[in-house]
Amino acid sequence: MKGESKGDFTRDTFDPTKHFARVLMQQGRVQLDADSNEQTDILLHYIRTLAEDIIGPFAGTDQGFEITKSNEIFYIGYGRYYVDGILVENELNDNPCKGNNRVGLNYIAQQDYPNKDFPLATENFPILFYLDVWERHISCIEDDDIREKALLGPDTATRSKVICQVKVLKSGKSALGECVLTPYNTCKQVKDNWKSIKDCLQPHNRGCLSARAKKPVQNANDPCIISPESHYRGAENQLYRVEIHRGGKAWDKKTKDITADFATFKWSRDNGSVVFPISSISGNDVTLEHLGRDARSSLNGGDWVELIDDDYTLLSLSRPSPLLSGPRPLAQVKNLSLTERKVTLNLMKDFHLPDYDTIKDKHPILRRWDYRESDPAKSNKPTPSDGGFSALFVEEGDCKEDGNWLTLEDGVQICFQAGDLNKYQAGDYWLIPARTATGDVEWPGSLKDPMPLPPHGIGHHYAPLAVVSDITGEPTGCRCKIKQTNECP
Repeated sequence: MKGESKGDFTRDTFDPTKHFARVLMQQGRVQLDADSNEQTDILLHYIRTLAEDIIGPFAGTDQGFEITKSNEIFYIGYGRYYVDGILVENELNDNPCKGNNRVGLNYIAQQDYPNKDFPLATENFPILFYLDVWERHISCIEDDDIREKALLGPDTATRSKVICQVKVLKSGKSALGECVLTPYNTCKQVKDNWKSIKDCLQPHNRGCLSARAKKPVQNANDPCIISPESHYRGAENQLYRVEIHRGGKAWDKKTKDITADFATFKWSRDNGSVVFPISSISGNDVTLEHLGRDARSSLNGGDWVELIDDDYTLLSLSRPSPLLSGPRPLAQVKNLSLTERKVTLNLMKDFHLPDYDTIKDKHPILRRWDYRESDPAKSNKPTPSDGGFSALFVEEGDCKEDGNWLTLEDGVQICFQAGDLNKYQAGDYWLIPARTATGDVEWPGSLKDPMPLPPHGIGHHYAPLAVVSDITGEPTGCRCKIKQTNECP
């Protein structure tokens, strides 16, 4: 299970196919974040695999995530549930001063699923309640308790949080191309068809990408010649992140309407970890709490940024996403005032920044992406003046052909592998470590034939909870219960 992991990491080294049992530190050696992070991944992989083998794909205790109905309100039962071995919890805060409803958590009161719109009267029945489980990266910006106050400011480690969202899958047709539920009236029908339901929620074919940093010169006389500039030419080690911005199919390379519903991507040389907390918004002006710790992690005119907050992240990374209007477009830095920490943005046509008062408690930030004017594919390169989407279209092709490779910067190139069934999903990403010592990127496969890889994340896990046949009907539970083996006298 891989989350969004937009931290300042050297690289992600965990590979379950290598069957490593543990990481062994050696005396007098350099300590890297990747080593301790891999140790955690090894242990998590073992525990979650063991839990899934014993419990099964999904099961829980007592009333954990049981869907009930009272006075036309749906509740989520308190307790624990396991989805693909991952523990999710809906705790009852047993504080008598708060007067919690012990029946369960109101569906529209979910902390990690801020979707308040639940018009049952307009839903197509039957409907399926299900769990969507994934991991979100949390830093001290999103949770200030992580920060050690004694350090007077600097951040330390970050966290990965398990997100569980109880959601509804409806029956009938959808003009927006969402997943819809074939009219299954029983839990047996749902479970018998669960594989196809899951494949709709998160398709198996979500696109494949290859990466390289050395490109042979096309020379008919000597095909073995390598250009002196055909390698990674960056001055520092980087962890490049290529992330799907808007989900959908690959661009057909014919449609000229840049706002058409094709998949787009963005990229960052710092794994998307360069962020700036927002203190106010006025029109196109955004005032920031700081402008980074140094010039490398700051902003400059022409930079591309994305405005996000907690609610936007929790909704945009859901599967399927309830953000029916699509993701927020990126914006370009027009002017920058260092003394006032104020940034003036060029915005996509007809797009306006959200009202600050509505998001100020949701940890709003600007995240920097490293799209540049030197990027290729000029035929679909957006600019603020033409109302462009400010992200590159995903173009697929045969990665053995040089014409299908896109250069990010400093010799780092990517290629989206062609596939008839590929359906790219917003938030999915690939990580590409680039190293100055080798002048290359770390990517499996040979130099001439880099291996195409599916996204490194985000991994979503699902479980059915209940079926409701009609608006007046009671939920029919689809949960599995864990039968405890101990007996106390």
